[in-house]
Amino acid sequence: MNIGILLNTCEPFYRGGYETRAWLFARELAKNHAVKVFTSCDAEQEIQGVRFMPLAPAREFFNERGVRNLRADVLFAWAVKRKLAGMIGGLDVLDINATPFLHMPAAAAAAKKADVPAVATCHEALLAELPAYVAERGVRAAWLAGPYAKLLEKVYRQGMGAVEKRIAVSRATAAGLEKEGFPAVEVIEAGMDTAPFANAGPKKEGGPLRFAFVGRLTPVKRVEEALVALNALHHDGVDFTFDIGGMGSELPRLQAVSQGLGLAAKVRFHGHVNEDRKRALLAEAHLFLM
Repeated sequence: MNIGILLNTCEPFYRGGYETRAWLFARELAKNHAVKVFTSCDAEQEIQGVRFMPLAPAREFFNERGVRNLRADVLFAWAVKRKLAGMIGGLDVLDINATPFLHMPAAAAAAKKADVPAVATCHEALLAELPAYVAERGVRAAWLAGPYAKLLEKVYRQGMGAVEKRIAVSRATAAGLEKEGFPAVEVIEAGMDTAPFANAGPKKEGGPLRFAFVGRLTPVKRVEEALVALNALHHDGVDFTFDIGGMGSELPRLQAVSQGLGLAAKVRFHGHVNEDRKRALLAEAHLFLM
């Protein structure tokens, strides 16, 4: 089969949750099929059997608060509208990543124009969350937030309804999509390589509880809430460690909060960690905090 995957950012060019899932999925499919990924990158190239097609230039898709950069998303949607139909001829199927959803209507229209069957990979059911989605982006004035949420709802409904088949990445997402009226035809879980954790084994008895977080240290991730919660455990006499991997604008403030709460001996900031170190931190933890 000739398979196309459309998403605004993809590993190995960009590190993130759905980016990693798409990269793992594409490599697995490429063992038996021809796979092209239409994304933001600087040049057409083949990596580990996957052909990357530059639909748009690489951009900063998140701002310093850790929130999606609306301008970058709009520009990617515009590139999809202008260019995608002319790039996907001959595909047997196009998998459209439904996050973010601004490009969904244009992608569905391009697939129809090119006579290519399309499916949507859905990571979340967003309709009920759109007011919070708007507030998270700093739009709080009622006169603007309400119409903005309504506009996004219209785009979301149009995009989701334009794709006949939807794939959910979890049973919870599938249940949410069902409530929205956009049921998934399939659930494909395991969006990560679980092999490195298969032999982690039971944790040693008697030692401290080990918590871990790995991700961008930006306000939207709310890592401070984990510190406050763990501070309550500290005052209850619970022995623990908290490993934090990642960089971001919040790093200095989180370090200060940790000091101020008296948790400096328990909270360990690792900064940027490579893939091996990330997996080691997660395999050693009793609980991953997100």
